[in-house]
Amino acid sequence: MVLKPVRVFCFIFLLAVLATLLTGWHMLQMKEDALAYAHASGKNTLLLVEREFHRDLDVHAQTLQTLSNVLTGPATPALTQQILQELVQGHAAGSVQSGTLVVTDANGQLLMDLNHAGELRRDLSEREYFQAARDNPGRQFLSRPFLPSYPGASESTALSRAVLDANGQFVGVVAAIKELRHMESFVRGLDLGELGDVSIRLLDGSVLAQWPAEPKRSSADERQTFEAFVASGEVETFRQQANTPDAYWRGYRRIGDYPAVVSVELGRKAIFHTWTARTWITSGLLLAINAMTLFFAYRLTRHLRRRDAQESRLRTQADTDPLTGLHNRRWFDQKAQREWQRRRAGDGQLAVLMMDIDQFKAYNDHYGHPRGDLALINVAHLVGKGCRREEDGAARYGGEEFVMILPGCDTAAAARIAESIRREIEETALPHAKGDRGVVTLSIGVASTSDTAAESIEALIDAADANLYKAKAAGRNKVVA
Repeated sequence: MVLKPVRVFCFIFLLAVLATLLTGWHMLQMKEDALAYAHASGKNTLLLVEREFHRDLDVHAQTLQTLSNVLTGPATPALTQQILQELVQGHAAGSVQSGTLVVTDANGQLLMDLNHAGELRRDLSEREYFQAARDNPGRQFLSRPFLPSYPGASESTALSRAVLDANGQFVGVVAAIKELRHMESFVRGLDLGELGDVSIRLLDGSVLAQWPAEPKRSSADERQTFEAFVASGEVETFRQQANTPDAYWRGYRRIGDYPAVVSVELGRKAIFHTWTARTWITSGLLLAINAMTLFFAYRLTRHLRRRDAQESRLRTQADTDPLTGLHNRRWFDQKAQREWQRRRAGDGQLAVLMMDIDQFKAYNDHYGHPRGDLALINVAHLVGKGCRREEDGAARYGGEEFVMILPGCDTAAAARIAESIRREIEETALPHAKGDRGVVTLSIGVASTSDTAAESIEALIDAADANLYKAKAAGRNKVVA
Protein backbone atom coordinates (compact mmCIF):
# COMPACT_ATOMS: atom_id res chain seq x y z
CA MET A 1 0.00 0.00 0.00
CA VAL A 2 2.94 2.30 0.69
CA LEU A 3 4.06 1.99 -2.91
CA LYS A 4 0.65 2.68 -4.38
CA PRO A 5 0.96 6.50 -4.48
CA VAL A 6 4.42 6.07 -5.97
CA ARG A 7 3.02 3.75 -8.56
CA VAL A 8 0.25 6.19 -9.31
CA PHE A 9 2.76 9.03 -9.48
CA CYS A 10 5.02 7.00 -11.75
CA PHE A 11 2.06 6.01 -13.89
CA ILE A 12 0.94 9.64 -14.19
CA PHE A 13 4.51 10.74 -14.78
CA LEU A 14 4.93 8.14 -17.46
CA LEU A 15 1.66 9.29 -19.02
CA ALA A 16 2.91 12.88 -18.90
CA VAL A 17 6.21 11.83 -20.46
CA LEU A 18 4.35 9.80 -23.08
CA ALA A 19 2.01 12.72 -23.75
CA THR A 20 5.00 15.05 -23.98
CA LEU A 21 6.79 12.68 -26.36
CA LEU A 22 3.61 12.22 -28.37
CA THR A 23 3.16 15.98 -28.53
CA GLY A 24 6.78 16.47 -29.52
CA TRP A 25 6.53 13.76 -32.18
CA HIS A 26 3.28 15.24 -33.43
CA MET A 27 4.78 18.72 -33.60
CA LEU A 28 7.69 17.37 -35.64
CA GLN A 29 5.19 15.73 -37.97
CA MET A 30 3.30 19.01 -38.23
CA LYS A 31 6.52 20.74 -39.18
CA GLU A 32 7.07 18.21 -41.95
CA ASP A 33 3.46 18.72 -43.01
CA ALA A 34 4.06 22.46 -43.20
CA LEU A 35 7.07 21.87 -45.46
CA ALA A 36 5.08 19.44 -47.61
CA TYR A 37 2.18 21.89 -47.84
CA ALA A 38 4.56 24.69 -48.77
CA HIS A 39 6.08 22.46 -51.45
CA ALA A 40 2.65 21.49 -52.85
CA SER A 41 1.32 25.04 -52.67
CA GLY A 42 4.47 26.54 -54.17
CA LYS A 43 4.64 23.93 -56.92
CA ASN A 44 0.97 24.40 -57.83
CA THR A 45 1.43 28.17 -57.95
CA LEU A 46 4.51 27.68 -60.12
CA LEU A 47 2.60 25.37 -62.47
CA LEU A 48 -0.42 27.68 -62.60
CA VAL A 49 1.64 30.73 -63.58
CA GLU A 50 3.75 28.77 -66.09
CA ARG A 51 0.75 27.20 -67.82
CA GLU A 52 -1.12 30.50 -67.98
CA PHE A 53 1.70 32.37 -69.70
CA HIS A 54 2.90 29.37 -71.72
CA ARG A 55 -0.57 29.12 -73.25
CA ASP A 56 -0.69 32.86 -73.83
CA LEU A 57 2.72 32.91 -75.53
CA ASP A 58 1.74 29.87 -77.63
CA VAL A 59 -1.34 31.75 -78.88
CA HIS A 60 0.81 34.70 -79.90
CA ALA A 61 3.46 32.43 -81.43
CA GLN A 62 0.77 30.71 -83.53
CA THR A 63 -0.61 34.10 -84.53
CA LEU A 64 2.84 35.29 -85.63
CA GLN A 65 3.44 32.05 -87.58
CA THR A 66 0.07 32.38 -89.29
CA LEU A 67 0.63 36.05 -90.04
CA SER A 68 4.08 35.26 -91.44
CA ASN A 69 2.59 32.55 -93.67
CA VAL A 70 -0.15 34.89 -94.91
CA LEU A 71 2.32 37.70 -95.64
CA THR A 72 4.59 35.44 -97.70
CA GLY A 73 1.88 33.24 -99.23
CA PRO A 74 0.67 33.44 -102.82
CA ALA A 75 -2.63 35.10 -101.79
CA THR A 76 -0.99 38.00 -99.99
CA PRO A 77 -1.42 40.65 -102.69
CA ALA A 78 -5.19 40.17 -102.65
CA LEU A 79 -5.59 40.37 -98.88
CA THR A 80 -6.67 43.63 -97.29
CA GLN A 81 -5.64 44.84 -93.86
CA GLN A 82 -9.19 44.10 -92.65
CA ILE A 83 -8.90 40.45 -93.66
CA LEU A 84 -5.50 40.19 -91.94
CA GLN A 85 -7.03 41.73 -88.82
CA GLU A 86 -9.87 39.19 -88.80
CA LEU A 87 -7.45 36.32 -89.31
CA VAL A 88 -5.20 37.41 -86.47
CA GLN A 89 -8.13 37.99 -84.14
CA GLY A 90 -9.40 34.50 -84.85
CA HIS A 91 -6.10 32.94 -83.81
CA ALA A 92 -5.52 35.27 -80.83
CA ALA A 93 -9.01 34.90 -79.34
CA GLY A 94 -7.74 32.70 -76.50
CA SER A 95 -4.94 34.95 -75.22
CA VAL A 96 -4.93 36.67 -71.83
CA GLN A 97 -4.40 40.01 -73.57
CA SER A 98 -4.20 40.12 -77.34
CA GLY A 99 -1.59 42.87 -77.42
CA THR A 100 -0.49 44.82 -80.44
CA LEU A 101 0.81 43.19 -83.63
CA VAL A 102 3.27 45.03 -85.87
CA VAL A 103 4.86 44.14 -89.20
CA THR A 104 8.11 45.66 -90.47
CA ASP A 105 10.08 45.36 -93.66
CA ALA A 106 13.67 44.11 -93.87
CA ASN A 107 14.99 47.55 -92.88
CA GLY A 108 12.85 47.85 -89.77
CA GLN A 109 10.32 50.26 -91.28
CA LEU A 110 6.79 49.84 -89.89
CA LEU A 111 4.44 48.42 -92.54
CA MET A 112 1.29 47.87 -90.53
CA ASP A 113 -0.06 47.94 -86.99
CA LEU A 114 -2.95 45.50 -86.76
CA ASN A 115 -4.39 46.79 -83.48
CA HIS A 116 -3.74 50.51 -84.04
CA ALA A 117 -2.17 50.90 -80.58
CA GLY A 118 1.41 50.00 -81.23
CA GLU A 119 4.51 51.86 -82.35
CA LEU A 120 3.94 55.40 -83.61
CA ARG A 121 7.41 55.86 -85.00
CA ARG A 122 8.04 54.32 -88.41
CA ASP A 123 11.67 53.27 -87.94
CA LEU A 124 11.85 50.25 -85.61
CA SER A 125 15.30 49.09 -86.68
CA GLU A 126 16.75 49.98 -83.27
CA ARG A 127 14.25 47.89 -81.37
CA GLU A 128 15.71 44.80 -79.74
CA TYR A 129 12.84 42.64 -80.94
CA PHE A 130 13.58 43.60 -84.56
CA GLN A 131 17.35 43.13 -84.36
CA ALA A 132 17.17 39.79 -82.54
CA ALA A 133 14.61 38.36 -84.99
CA ARG A 134 16.65 39.63 -87.95
CA ASP A 135 19.91 38.15 -86.62
CA ASN A 136 18.31 34.81 -85.61
CA PRO A 137 15.71 34.10 -88.32
CA GLY A 138 15.08 30.52 -87.22
CA ARG A 139 14.06 31.40 -83.66
CA GLN A 140 11.38 33.27 -81.77
CA PHE A 141 12.60 36.06 -79.51
CA LEU A 142 11.12 37.43 -76.28
CA SER A 143 12.46 40.92 -75.63
CA ARG A 144 13.55 42.68 -72.49
CA PRO A 145 11.09 45.29 -71.14
CA PHE A 146 10.89 48.49 -73.19
CA LEU A 147 8.60 51.49 -73.58
CA PRO A 148 6.64 51.54 -76.89
CA SER A 149 6.34 54.83 -78.75
CA TYR A 150 2.65 55.56 -78.31
CA PRO A 151 0.94 57.94 -75.82
CA GLY A 152 0.23 56.50 -72.40
CA ALA A 153 2.42 53.45 -73.04
CA SER A 154 3.63 51.33 -70.16
CA GLU A 155 6.53 48.90 -70.03
CA SER A 156 6.05 46.08 -72.52
CA THR A 157 7.72 43.02 -73.93
CA ALA A 158 7.59 41.72 -77.50
CA LEU A 159 7.50 38.22 -78.98
CA SER A 160 8.93 38.44 -82.48
CA ARG A 161 10.03 36.27 -85.40
CA ALA A 162 11.60 36.85 -88.78
CA VAL A 163 9.53 36.69 -91.98
CA LEU A 164 11.27 34.75 -94.74
CA ASP A 165 10.15 34.56 -98.34
CA ALA A 166 9.92 31.39 -100.43
CA ASN A 167 13.67 31.58 -101.08
CA GLY A 168 14.52 31.86 -97.41
CA GLN A 169 15.44 35.53 -97.70
CA PHE A 170 14.75 37.85 -94.76
CA VAL A 171 11.95 40.26 -95.69
CA GLY A 172 10.80 41.63 -92.34
CA VAL A 173 9.66 40.94 -88.80
CA VAL A 174 6.29 40.27 -87.18
CA ALA A 175 5.97 41.00 -83.47
CA ALA A 176 3.34 40.84 -80.72
CA ILE A 177 3.79 43.63 -78.16
CA LYS A 178 2.29 42.91 -74.72
CA GLU A 179 2.07 45.40 -71.90
CA LEU A 180 3.63 43.97 -68.74
CA ARG A 181 0.89 45.39 -66.52
CA HIS A 182 -1.35 42.48 -67.56
CA MET A 183 1.24 39.99 -66.30
CA GLU A 184 1.66 41.99 -63.11
CA SER A 185 -2.11 42.05 -62.56
CA PHE A 186 -2.20 38.25 -62.77
CA VAL A 187 0.66 37.56 -60.36
CA ARG A 188 -0.68 40.22 -57.98
CA GLY A 189 -3.78 38.07 -57.50
CA LEU A 190 -1.78 35.14 -56.12
CA ASP A 191 -1.84 34.89 -52.32
CA LEU A 192 1.55 33.58 -51.20
CA GLY A 193 1.44 34.95 -47.66
CA GLU A 194 4.00 37.10 -45.91
CA LEU A 195 7.48 36.85 -47.43
CA GLY A 196 6.08 35.10 -50.50
CA ASP A 197 7.45 36.25 -53.88
CA VAL A 198 6.54 35.32 -57.44
CA SER A 199 8.31 36.56 -60.56
CA ILE A 200 8.56 36.04 -64.31
CA ARG A 201 12.07 36.68 -65.64
CA LEU A 202 14.01 36.29 -68.85
CA LEU A 203 17.03 34.00 -68.83
CA ASP A 204 19.34 36.97 -68.34
CA GLY A 205 17.45 37.93 -65.18
CA SER A 206 15.43 40.80 -66.68
CA VAL A 207 12.13 41.05 -64.77
CA LEU A 208 8.92 40.93 -66.80
CA ALA A 209 6.57 40.80 -63.80
CA GLN A 210 6.90 40.23 -60.07
CA TRP A 211 4.93 40.55 -56.85
CA PRO A 212 5.44 42.26 -54.59
CA ALA A 213 6.89 44.98 -56.79
CA GLU A 214 9.75 45.36 -54.29
CA PRO A 215 10.47 41.78 -53.04
CA LYS A 216 10.98 41.51 -49.30
CA ARG A 217 13.76 39.02 -49.88
CA SER A 218 16.60 39.89 -52.24
CA SER A 219 19.80 37.99 -51.82
CA ALA A 220 22.90 37.03 -53.75
CA ASP A 221 22.07 33.42 -52.87
CA GLU A 222 18.76 33.62 -54.74
CA ARG A 223 20.44 35.16 -57.78
CA GLN A 224 23.04 32.38 -57.77
CA THR A 225 20.29 29.76 -57.53
CA PHE A 226 18.49 31.35 -60.47
CA GLU A 227 21.64 31.53 -62.60
CA ALA A 228 22.52 27.90 -61.75
CA PHE A 229 19.03 26.78 -62.79
CA VAL A 230 19.29 28.63 -66.12
CA ALA A 231 22.77 27.18 -66.76
CA SER A 232 21.61 23.63 -65.94
CA GLY A 233 19.06 23.54 -68.76
CA GLU A 234 16.53 21.84 -66.46
CA VAL A 235 12.80 22.37 -66.93
CA GLU A 236 11.98 22.58 -63.23
CA THR A 237 13.85 22.60 -59.93
CA PHE A 238 13.16 23.15 -56.21
CA ARG A 239 15.31 24.29 -53.31
CA GLN A 240 14.44 24.41 -49.62
CA GLN A 241 16.21 25.24 -46.38
CA ALA A 242 14.09 24.46 -43.32
CA ASN A 243 16.22 24.30 -40.17
CA THR A 244 17.67 27.80 -40.05
CA PRO A 245 16.25 31.21 -39.04
CA ASP A 246 16.45 32.16 -42.71
CA ALA A 247 14.31 29.25 -43.93
CA TYR A 248 12.86 29.31 -47.44
CA TRP A 249 11.33 27.25 -50.25
CA ARG A 250 12.12 28.13 -53.85
CA GLY A 251 10.83 26.76 -57.13
CA TYR A 252 11.83 27.57 -60.71
CA ARG A 253 10.17 26.44 -63.96
CA ARG A 254 10.91 27.24 -67.61
CA ILE A 255 7.98 28.55 -69.67
CA GLY A 256 8.03 25.94 -72.43
CA ASP A 257 10.71 26.63 -75.04
CA TYR A 258 10.55 30.39 -74.45
CA PRO A 259 13.53 32.19 -72.85
CA ALA A 260 11.64 32.89 -69.64
CA VAL A 261 11.41 31.42 -66.14
CA VAL A 262 8.71 31.51 -63.46
CA SER A 263 10.00 31.53 -59.88
CA VAL A 264 8.14 31.24 -56.57
CA GLU A 265 9.74 31.80 -53.16
CA LEU A 266 8.19 31.24 -49.75
CA GLY A 267 9.93 32.63 -46.64
CA ARG A 268 9.97 31.16 -43.13
CA LYS A 269 6.84 33.04 -42.04
CA ALA A 270 4.96 31.88 -45.11
CA ILE A 271 5.97 28.25 -44.46
CA PHE A 272 5.76 27.94 -40.66
CA HIS A 273 3.32 30.68 -39.67
CA THR A 274 0.44 28.35 -38.71
CA TRP A 275 2.75 25.77 -37.10
CA THR A 276 4.49 28.40 -34.93
CA ALA A 277 1.24 30.09 -33.86
CA ARG A 278 -0.11 26.83 -32.43
CA THR A 279 3.04 25.33 -30.92
CA TRP A 280 2.44 26.89 -27.46
CA ILE A 281 -1.14 25.63 -27.33
CA THR A 282 -0.43 22.05 -28.41
CA SER A 283 2.79 21.57 -26.38
CA GLY A 284 1.07 20.23 -23.19
CA LEU A 285 -2.43 19.37 -24.40
CA LEU A 286 -3.26 16.13 -26.16
CA LEU A 287 -6.72 17.49 -26.95
CA ALA A 288 -5.15 20.50 -28.60
CA ILE A 289 -3.00 18.14 -30.65
CA ASN A 290 -6.13 16.45 -31.95
CA ALA A 291 -7.69 19.85 -32.66
CA MET A 292 -4.61 20.84 -34.63
CA THR A 293 -4.81 17.60 -36.61
CA LEU A 294 -8.37 18.47 -37.61
CA PHE A 295 -7.29 21.99 -38.45
CA PHE A 296 -4.56 20.76 -40.75
CA ALA A 297 -6.99 18.21 -42.25
CA TYR A 298 -9.28 21.14 -43.06
CA ARG A 299 -6.41 23.10 -44.56
CA LEU A 300 -5.35 20.09 -46.61
CA THR A 301 -8.93 19.51 -47.77
CA ARG A 302 -9.21 23.12 -48.87
CA HIS A 303 -5.93 22.80 -50.71
CA LEU A 304 -7.09 19.57 -52.42
CA ARG A 305 -10.37 21.25 -53.36
CA ARG A 306 -8.46 24.02 -55.07
CA ARG A 307 -6.29 21.45 -56.81
CA ASP A 308 -9.38 19.49 -57.91
CA ALA A 309 -10.86 22.71 -59.32
CA GLN A 310 -7.65 23.33 -61.23
CA GLU A 311 -7.62 19.73 -62.52
CA SER A 312 -11.24 20.21 -63.59
CA ARG A 313 -10.21 23.25 -65.63
CA LEU A 314 -7.40 21.22 -67.19
CA ARG A 315 -9.84 18.42 -68.04
CA THR A 316 -12.05 21.00 -69.74
CA GLN A 317 -9.07 22.11 -71.80
CA ALA A 318 -8.33 18.46 -72.65
CA ASP A 319 -11.91 18.08 -73.97
CA THR A 320 -11.74 21.18 -76.21
CA ASP A 321 -10.54 21.44 -79.81
CA PRO A 322 -7.87 24.17 -79.69
CA LEU A 323 -8.64 25.60 -83.15
CA THR A 324 -12.43 25.82 -83.21
CA GLY A 325 -13.24 26.02 -79.50
CA LEU A 326 -15.80 23.21 -79.84
CA HIS A 327 -15.55 19.98 -77.89
CA ASN A 328 -13.20 17.39 -79.37
CA ARG A 329 -13.64 13.75 -80.43
CA ARG A 330 -12.64 12.45 -76.99
CA TRP A 331 -15.39 14.45 -75.32
CA PHE A 332 -17.97 13.36 -77.89
CA ASP A 333 -17.19 9.64 -77.48
CA GLN A 334 -17.70 9.89 -73.73
CA LYS A 335 -20.84 12.03 -74.07
CA ALA A 336 -22.32 9.66 -76.64
CA GLN A 337 -21.79 6.61 -74.39
CA ARG A 338 -23.41 8.39 -71.44
CA GLU A 339 -26.44 9.47 -73.45
CA TRP A 340 -26.83 5.99 -74.94
CA GLN A 341 -26.81 4.40 -71.48
CA ARG A 342 -29.37 6.98 -70.33
CA ARG A 343 -31.61 6.13 -73.29
CA ARG A 344 -31.34 2.41 -72.51
CA ALA A 345 -32.61 3.26 -69.04
CA GLY A 346 -35.77 4.59 -70.70
CA ASP A 347 -34.98 8.30 -70.96
CA GLY A 348 -36.41 9.06 -74.42
CA GLN A 349 -34.99 9.32 -77.93
CA LEU A 350 -31.46 10.15 -79.09
CA ALA A 351 -30.38 11.81 -82.35
CA VAL A 352 -26.99 12.27 -83.99
CA LEU A 353 -26.04 14.77 -86.73
CA MET A 354 -22.93 14.08 -88.84
CA MET A 355 -21.73 17.19 -90.73
CA ASP A 356 -19.04 17.74 -93.33
CA ILE A 357 -17.92 20.95 -95.06
CA ASP A 358 -18.42 20.49 -98.79
CA GLN A 359 -15.32 20.42 -101.01
CA PHE A 360 -13.11 21.63 -98.16
CA LYS A 361 -9.91 20.18 -99.64
CA ALA A 362 -10.44 22.32 -102.72
CA TYR A 363 -11.01 25.32 -100.41
CA ASN A 364 -7.71 24.65 -98.62
CA ASP A 365 -5.83 24.13 -101.88
CA HIS A 366 -7.18 27.38 -103.30
CA TYR A 367 -7.08 29.73 -100.30
CA GLY A 368 -4.36 28.14 -98.17
CA HIS A 369 -4.48 26.57 -94.72
CA PRO A 370 -4.71 29.84 -92.74
CA ARG A 371 -7.91 30.79 -94.55
CA GLY A 372 -9.02 27.18 -94.21
CA ASP A 373 -8.55 27.41 -90.44
CA LEU A 374 -10.63 30.61 -90.41
CA ALA A 375 -13.39 28.84 -92.34
CA LEU A 376 -13.35 25.98 -89.82
CA ILE A 377 -13.65 28.49 -86.96
CA ASN A 378 -16.62 30.23 -88.62
CA VAL A 379 -18.44 26.97 -89.38
CA ALA A 380 -17.74 25.61 -85.87
CA HIS A 381 -19.23 28.77 -84.37
CA LEU A 382 -22.47 28.32 -86.35
CA VAL A 383 -22.60 24.59 -85.54
CA GLY A 384 -22.18 25.38 -81.85
CA LYS A 385 -25.10 27.85 -82.03
CA GLY A 386 -27.28 24.92 -83.02
CA CYS A 387 -27.01 23.53 -79.47
CA ARG A 388 -30.04 25.26 -77.96
CA ARG A 389 -30.35 23.14 -74.81
CA GLU A 390 -27.87 22.44 -72.04
CA GLU A 391 -27.88 18.70 -72.78
CA ASP A 392 -27.14 19.20 -76.51
CA GLY A 393 -23.51 18.90 -77.56
CA ALA A 394 -21.42 19.67 -80.64
CA ALA A 395 -17.85 18.56 -81.37
CA ARG A 396 -15.21 18.60 -84.06
CA TYR A 397 -15.15 14.99 -85.21
CA GLY A 398 -11.99 15.27 -87.27
CA GLY A 399 -10.68 17.47 -90.09
CA GLU A 400 -13.65 19.29 -91.61
CA GLU A 401 -16.21 16.95 -89.99
CA PHE A 402 -18.45 17.97 -87.08
CA VAL A 403 -20.93 15.98 -85.02
CA MET A 404 -23.87 16.92 -82.81
CA ILE A 405 -25.74 14.78 -80.29
CA LEU A 406 -29.33 15.70 -79.38
CA PRO A 407 -30.91 13.81 -76.46
CA GLY A 408 -34.69 13.60 -76.54
CA CYS A 409 -34.97 14.43 -80.27
CA ASP A 410 -36.83 12.40 -82.86
CA THR A 411 -35.88 12.45 -86.54
CA ALA A 412 -38.15 15.36 -87.48
CA ALA A 413 -36.89 17.64 -84.69
CA ALA A 414 -33.25 16.76 -85.40
CA ALA A 415 -33.76 17.40 -89.14
CA ARG A 416 -35.17 20.86 -88.39
CA ILE A 417 -32.12 21.72 -86.33
CA ALA A 418 -29.84 20.37 -89.07
CA GLU A 419 -31.63 22.41 -91.73
CA SER A 420 -31.31 25.55 -89.59
CA ILE A 421 -27.55 25.02 -89.30
CA ARG A 422 -27.17 24.27 -93.04
CA ARG A 423 -29.18 27.33 -94.05
CA GLU A 424 -27.33 29.69 -91.69
CA ILE A 425 -23.93 28.54 -92.99
CA GLU A 426 -25.05 28.99 -96.58
CA GLU A 427 -26.48 32.45 -95.83
CA THR A 428 -23.20 33.49 -94.21
CA ALA A 429 -21.85 33.39 -97.78
CA LEU A 430 -18.23 32.70 -96.96
CA PRO A 431 -16.63 32.77 -100.46
CA HIS A 432 -15.60 29.39 -101.94
CA ALA A 433 -14.35 29.87 -105.49
CA LYS A 434 -13.96 26.12 -106.00
CA GLY A 435 -17.35 25.20 -104.56
CA ASP A 436 -20.43 24.26 -106.55
CA ARG A 437 -22.38 27.24 -105.16
CA GLY A 438 -19.54 29.73 -104.80
CA VAL A 439 -19.87 29.81 -100.99
CA VAL A 440 -18.98 27.44 -98.17
CA THR A 441 -21.77 24.90 -97.58
CA LEU A 442 -22.42 21.96 -95.27
CA SER A 443 -23.86 18.51 -95.87
CA ILE A 444 -25.60 16.86 -92.91
CA GLY A 445 -26.70 13.32 -92.17
CA VAL A 446 -29.32 12.77 -89.45
CA ALA A 447 -30.20 9.61 -87.53
CA SER A 448 -32.48 9.19 -84.52
CA THR A 449 -33.53 6.18 -82.49
CA SER A 450 -37.12 7.17 -83.26
CA ASP A 451 -36.69 5.80 -86.83
CA THR A 452 -33.38 3.90 -86.73
CA ALA A 453 -33.19 0.44 -85.17
CA ALA A 454 -29.70 0.90 -83.73
CA GLU A 455 -28.36 -1.62 -81.23
CA SER A 456 -25.51 0.63 -80.10
CA ILE A 457 -24.39 4.23 -80.22
CA GLU A 458 -21.84 3.21 -82.85
CA ALA A 459 -24.64 1.90 -85.05
CA LEU A 460 -26.56 5.17 -84.65
CA ILE A 461 -23.44 7.18 -85.61
CA ASP A 462 -22.89 4.90 -88.62
CA ALA A 463 -26.48 5.51 -89.69
CA ALA A 464 -25.99 9.28 -89.48
CA ASP A 465 -22.71 8.92 -91.40
CA ALA A 466 -24.46 6.90 -94.10
CA ASN A 467 -27.07 9.65 -94.48
CA LEU A 468 -24.24 12.16 -94.72
CA TYR A 469 -22.85 10.25 -97.71
CA LYS A 470 -26.34 10.27 -99.25
CA ALA A 471 -26.43 14.05 -98.82
CA LYS A 472 -23.07 14.32 -100.57
CA ALA A 473 -24.23 12.03 -103.40
CA ALA A 474 -27.43 14.06 -103.82
CA GLY A 475 -25.47 17.19 -104.70
CA ARG A 476 -24.11 18.43 -101.36
CA ASN A 477 -25.51 21.28 -99.22
CA LYS A 478 -28.37 19.03 -98.15
CA VAL A 479 -29.84 17.43 -95.06
CA VAL A 480 -30.68 13.73 -95.32
CA ALA A 481 -32.55 12.03 -92.46
